[in-house]
Amino acid sequence: MTDTANRVVDGRLLEALEGYFNGVRLDRTVGDCNVLTAIRKQNGAPVDIYTPSHAASRDDAVVDAIAKDFATFEKLGNRKLQASERLLASRAFRKSPVLALLSCPVAVFDEAFDLHPVDFRLRVLDEVLEGLAALHGAGLVHGNLSDRVVRREDGQAALKLCDFTFSGGRATVVTDQPVAYQTRNVVNTATPKVEDDIHAAGMLGYRIRPVDCRDPGSGHRGAWRRNPVPAGPQERRSDCPTVGADDRAAAQRRRLLIRRGRAKGAAVGAA
Repeated sequence: MTDTANRVVDGRLLEALEGYFNGVRLDRTVGDCNVLTAIRKQNGAPVDIYTPSHAASRDDAVVDAIAKDFATFEKLGNRKLQASERLLASRAFRKSPVLALLSCPVAVFDEAFDLHPVDFRLRVLDEVLEGLAALHGAGLVHGNLSDRVVRREDGQAALKLCDFTFSGGRATVVTDQPVAYQTRNVVNTATPKVEDDIHAAGMLGYRIRPVDCRDPGSGHRGAWRRNPVPAGPQERRSDCPTVGADDRAAAQRRRLLIRRGRAKGAAVGAA
């Protein structure tokens, strides 16, 4: 099977997958993995199926590294990460291990995101950092973090981090990450590390940072001006959100999670 970008999925792998899933379709490539979409036969759950890409599957060492990443992720079971539905590592999948994760089609950063209260947006950043801390603590790197990969299984479900690179710590191709979220290391080496995830998280925080008041010059009731500097107290409007004790506590939690992520990343690198 090939798609419009000429990405290839082995026919024998598709035949094996059809024993577990219906409607298997090649959707995209992230890092060293193809991502296929399908429906689990047993329970009707929509899934994203990660499996080494055609190029990666030619190298046994690469396949082994990705399989280890899959197994580590499957054991995590963190509520802020895309939920594991099935890890397929039997003899039929030895050359192409498969990790099926529950699909998360609902974007968190939709058109209405900036209209949410400040505390809601700060909680989103807290939850993203919680998911990153879990990944880094297990020795994994997301490698593809941006506002595009923060999604939900449905409109009422908790947010999840999705679209992982699963590159086994190797140089890879990050196909979806916007340039603003990429560090010089990612651009130059294509090998995402813990510190690159932290940079991307900082850019995400910049994307969702609190606003002080509505922009009176926008002509649109729902438009917000980011971080204006009023000339004096008399210009501060009554409908402007303020930063209180809860917001300061949330900021402290975010800083703590980032420090923990850096410490764990350094420990993993040293090991």
